[in-house]
Amino acid sequence: LANYDDDVHVIILQGKGRAFCAGYDLVEFAESKEGASQSAKRPWDPVTDYYLMGRNTSNFSSLWYSLKPTIAKVRGYAVAGGSDIALSCDIVIMGENAKIGYPP
Repeated sequence: LANYDDDVHVIILQGKGRAFCAGYDLVEFAESKEGASQSAKRPWDPVTDYYLMGRNTSNFSSLWYSLKPTIAKVRGYAVAGGSDIALSCDIVIMGENAKIGYPP
């Protein structure tokens, strides 16, 4: 919606609290039909993974393809999905306490 609002000139994303984003809600995933107990029974398939993550990928892409500049203001953790969000922005500004990436 911000892309079509003439009063919006830039889109800034920041976390509420101590972190930018600590990643996906793994509890919700584990308790779903597509959760960890199901996926552990079959080998990892990148096409299936892309399909299951399609909504997230679409959301990240909306930042990437935004008509207006996007800025991620990162403080604290930006891990897993949080790093995807930040790195989909045009500019990432990181605080001294920022940690970005995927856990091992």
